[in-house]
Amino acid sequence: MPIPKFIKTEFDALAINDTLGHPNGDLAFGYLRVSSSGQADEGRSGLPRQIQHVHEAALNHRLKIPWEFLYADDDSGFEFTDRPDLSRLRQDNRLNERQAHAVVMEHLDRLSRNADWHQGYLLDEMKQFGIQAVFWKQFSSRIERVVMGAVAQDGMEQAKQRMAQGSIHKARSGRVTAKTPAYGYKLVDSLGNEGPTAKKDTHYGIREEEAEVVRYIFRKVLEGYPLRRIAIMLEGRYPSPKRFTHWEPKMIELIVKRTVYKGEFIAHRSIEVKIPANSNPSSLTESVGKTVSRKIQCPQEEWIVVPVPAIVSLEDWEGANEIIANNKGRQEAIAPFLLTGLITCATCGYRYIGRLKKDRRGRNNIEYIFTNYRCSARGSRGRAVSEKIGCNQKQISTRILDHSVWSVIYEVLLYPDIMIGA
Repeated sequence: MPIPKFIKTEFDALAINDTLGHPNGDLAFGYLRVSSSGQADEGRSGLPRQIQHVHEAALNHRLKIPWEFLYADDDSGFEFTDRPDLSRLRQDNRLNERQAHAVVMEHLDRLSRNADWHQGYLLDEMKQFGIQAVFWKQFSSRIERVVMGAVAQDGMEQAKQRMAQGSIHKARSGRVTAKTPAYGYKLVDSLGNEGPTAKKDTHYGIREEEAEVVRYIFRKVLEGYPLRRIAIMLEGRYPSPKRFTHWEPKMIELIVKRTVYKGEFIAHRSIEVKIPANSNPSSLTESVGKTVSRKIQCPQEEWIVVPVPAIVSLEDWEGANEIIANNKGRQEAIAPFLLTGLITCATCGYRYIGRLKKDRRGRNNIEYIFTNYRCSARGSRGRAVSEKIGCNQKQISTRILDHSVWSVIYEVLLYPDIMIGA
């Protein structure tokens, strides 16, 4: 998260020579985490306390933490991979030329509340890269660490259950459960006002400048414009949704499919379950050992529909979705592409997509059909967007690439020792 200004104020109040801890100590990283963005924004007691404890721990271990070595996340801590600053810290720990060889934290649960394997995994990772984990609350033994970790995890799982039940209750009372409003909407209270009351009394109000874009998209789909053309028309004319850099055909398809724009917010669409690591996310089978949390879709009869202000009419929503479904069906019928979405461009990281092209040649004007894979950074985006991405990869024939992949598959099937060895 962008570190709030009040943290810098707290930092400066404790710092000696612009560093937390011992002014003449060895360089170290510091890590802070709060369980919600509200705590971070409002400067509640959790973060100032953590800063104080990190300062004390660094002081006791003769470590110093400059401002630029401080990392902070506003996240519940249920999944450590979803925390941007922790991910950045882990990347920095891997650098050979890093300047610090320790990370100072308040408690183990700031790192993760998952005692099954997250805590051990992260601590082992630090050890592997020569990073010392320093806590304000140190443990006298591994047993104590495991016990305290289990207590923290139990608290986390109980909190998640309360949150899930609270979300169901909120949806049944006619309120939306989204933390971040959908594009085209804003969070308001029951009287239609934005502000602090809207954080608890969560309803949707229309954000007109974004709703105008949604209506424009539906209008162009109904007029028969292809999604790629609509993306090009939107680029530079309207800012893209916050999480995206550019307007893209897939994003427009997702907008058209969202039921919220016809006035139906769907709550309790999915639930979080624990599954064995590296197994099928749809499986609920219990296992011994490492587990990971995954979201699976609930049966449709368990969904909770919350009425919200519609941005487009039901007729327009159904018409636009019918057009997209028909177009997609025709594309799949013309030419199924084996590897679409499975190939990653080595230059820009975008996925390769299948492309069909018809060409008439010769004196008899015979029609030829060519099928190729090409990088989606070039193939399905406007020229201005493609130039920004800067990809120069050429297309490749489906005949050549599919044959190469099938050759490997045949070899594995014919010689099982290859798979056993892998």
